[in-house]
Amino acid sequence: LGELESNQFKIIVRNINKKPNKIKYIPNYFDEQRFSKNNIEIGKAIIKRNFKMAVETLLKGNGYIEKVVRNYIKNNKNNFVDALRTVPKKIRRMYISAYQSYLWNLMASNFIIKNIKSNSIKFIDFSFGKLAFPIGDINNGLLKKSIDMIGFSSNEDKFEDILRSEGITLRDFIIKGMPELTMEGSKRKLFVDVKNLKIGEPENDELNKGKKKCVVEFELDKGSYATIAIKAMFL
Repeated sequence: LGELESNQFKIIVRNINKKPNKIKYIPNYFDEQRFSKNNIEIGKAIIKRNFKMAVETLLKGNGYIEKVVRNYIKNNKNNFVDALRTVPKKIRRMYISAYQSYLWNLMASNFIIKNIKSNSIKFIDFSFGKLAFPIGDINNGLLKKSIDMIGFSSNEDKFEDILRSEGITLRDFIIKGMPELTMEGSKRKLFVDVKNLKIGEPENDELNKGKKKCVVEFELDKGSYATIAIKAMFL
């Protein structure tokens, strides 16, 4: 734990019409699986101290955790802070991290839009908007760029616009009601290399009549998403 440097992927891509494109790097976006259905909404509600909304949003799900929270609220009406505490700390922190990741995606996409010519950008639909992907080579300065994950220790001047649009402040990431969820800022690479990429020849896809499949293999730094790489290969 903590010593992992990268992940290797071998993926069968199905239901395609053409061979994937070769790529050298991708924007280091968080993908859908980071957010699940309601994680962002729950995380933002906790940040804004709206613990009632956080619980109500959480209860839209239908799993073991939701059952535990629902039973607690049934017997302890309006005690939303302690209801949230019935959720394991790791999962509660995941809600805050999901919101931070959502903000990071917004800032990273906006940075790409502002710093790369519009005719060299394509967009991919995302559950929470659109994400900008540069097409073709970009300069080394941008490849070395990092974007902050917003937390209480971030530089507020850098994030004035997005903080205002979200109706939050950096101090909101210091959660006195649940100090175990207080989140500091950090940095994340804007782009990540796609290493040792191998793209197989398309074959008939036995699961999708009239379509092709192929095998792709590559390596990414830890914390980067193979699904983002696959999407970039089909731009």
